[in-house]
Amino acid sequence: MNRPVATPRQRVTGLPGLFAKGLRLCWDADRRSLTFCLVLSVISGLGTGVQLLVGQRVLRTILGIQAHGGGFAQVVPSLVALGVISLVVAVAAGLLGGRQRLLTERTLRHVNRQVLDVATSVDLLTFEDPDFHDALMRANRQSMSSLRMGMGLITLITTALGSLALGLTLASIELVLLPIVVVAYLPLWLAAHHNAGRVHSFSFGATPDDRGRFTIEGLLSRRREAGEVRSFDLAPSLVQRWEELYDVRLRGIVDMVRTADRRSLVSGATSAVLIAGTLALLGAFFVAGRLDIAATATAAIAIQLLGARLAGAAQSLGDLYENALFLSDYDAFLQRRQPPLPEAVILEPFSTLQLEGVGFSYPDKPSPALADVDLTVHAGEVIAIVGENGSGKTTLAKLLAGLYPAEQGELRWDDSPYGELGLDRVRASTAVIFQDFLRFPFPLRDNIAWGDRRREATPEALEAAVRAAGIDDLVATLPQGLDTVLGREFENGTDLSGGQWQRVALARAFYRDSRFLILDEPTAALDPRAEHDLFQRLRELAAGRTVLYISHRFSTVRDADRILVLDGGRITEQGSHEELMAEAGTYADLFALQAAAYANPTPAQAVDTQQPRRRVMMAP
Repeated sequence: MNRPVATPRQRVTGLPGLFAKGLRLCWDADRRSLTFCLVLSVISGLGTGVQLLVGQRVLRTILGIQAHGGGFAQVVPSLVALGVISLVVAVAAGLLGGRQRLLTERTLRHVNRQVLDVATSVDLLTFEDPDFHDALMRANRQSMSSLRMGMGLITLITTALGSLALGLTLASIELVLLPIVVVAYLPLWLAAHHNAGRVHSFSFGATPDDRGRFTIEGLLSRRREAGEVRSFDLAPSLVQRWEELYDVRLRGIVDMVRTADRRSLVSGATSAVLIAGTLALLGAFFVAGRLDIAATATAAIAIQLLGARLAGAAQSLGDLYENALFLSDYDAFLQRRQPPLPEAVILEPFSTLQLEGVGFSYPDKPSPALADVDLTVHAGEVIAIVGENGSGKTTLAKLLAGLYPAEQGELRWDDSPYGELGLDRVRASTAVIFQDFLRFPFPLRDNIAWGDRRREATPEALEAAVRAAGIDDLVATLPQGLDTVLGREFENGTDLSGGQWQRVALARAFYRDSRFLILDEPTAALDPRAEHDLFQRLRELAAGRTVLYISHRFSTVRDADRILVLDGGRITEQGSHEELMAEAGTYADLFALQAAAYANPTPAQAVDTQQPRRRVMMAP
């Protein structure tokens, strides 16, 4: 709310360059429509001045006929010319509207695609930075500014050419009147300029609060959150916080509008006084006989039309300046784009994966997430990672998968450091499913096949992944099989349970057919029977693969070749289940706690002796 922001003068230099950039964005998006718009703008702008000049000629001809006699035929050529010019201007204005709509859509598509390109090119760690999300939001919101820059420049060209034609007309009648009219509208431009800078500064500083407000709007309107919002009756609290954030925004806007109103009133009054003085001077010229009635009438119309055009130009210049400031934010975000990487070449399966003294810290955290981790993973091993929340399990998995770079120490794929191989190649050679896996609202076929977009989605490959994840029966029950859309918010869509979604995510991992498989809480949403079935088959499914899986359920890790215990970002214990139990350390304590929960149920879990029921005891 009190976020310091740079002033527009500090943030923007070279406004002509930004104007050119806005026009170039439109050019890159649709050069044909832009050219068409520019030509039509020239016709429309110059046509107004020509209309006035021809209208003056018509008026003089009529006055001459009244004074000296003559026939209507004398005025016909001028009337025809005026009609043709008016028709051309009207047609140009009509065509301009349609072309601008087309240019608008294509430019928006172009600039939004650039934002998406940047967002998808940066590394995963960048997404941990709140400043990046502020910049991303500004770029998304200001994509319209690039469009308004192009449209505004077209409007300004039309206004400028119209003003030029009207100015030349006025100058041809009485030159001294022209500079007075121009000066009269300078206060309006200055006011628009200052107001635009204030709008940008306010918007820049309000970005974090706006992001919070939009987040709340998503929580209140998305289907996935709807159940919990209603279950805990969170709507009143969330709406109240939304109201508070909006109140802060409105207070800022009220202050900004009051300041803008004061500037506009002063500048408008100044301009009105100067225009009134110009018209009074025009009247004095007529009384003195310096101008005849036709010239005086034409000059009066020219002053009014030119005044309107200059007022519009002042507003257009202010809008252009405002959009240029916003475009600078958009342009700054585009500078974050990372160069595109070539298609990653799959690495040969490793014999050993080694970590030596590996450490990693998140930018906003005082203590490291991992510290001095040494580990050797052998091909074909099934390794489990356990530990309390925040111990570094998922961070370690992300480093192994090439999603984060190590800050200290080194990771090696056989004898090759990750840095030399390229993290993109490590990612391409690893299959990862995290606990917060994506649920794509697209056909089941895509949800699975997107596990490896390099492979052709053949029926055989899809069937193998379906079978490996154990969702054969699920596919058979879906109305369109693999082509069923997963998402009830879409027509003919079908929703899945949490456990079914988790199996779909596993199918996506198996479809990748990687030799290195990382599973982060792969059974969190599975029922005990499904979990038991999956781990019974894990050895078979992972034949020839190295598997690393994270779990909080100790019943699922006891059959792993090796179990790693993380605590405070360090590997404090490792070994087989039997070895760790013999050590009587952290693993043994945690295992005993979970075992006790099954062996000694709470009163709520106990069997009612008055009404015996069958109870299944789950051994850890």
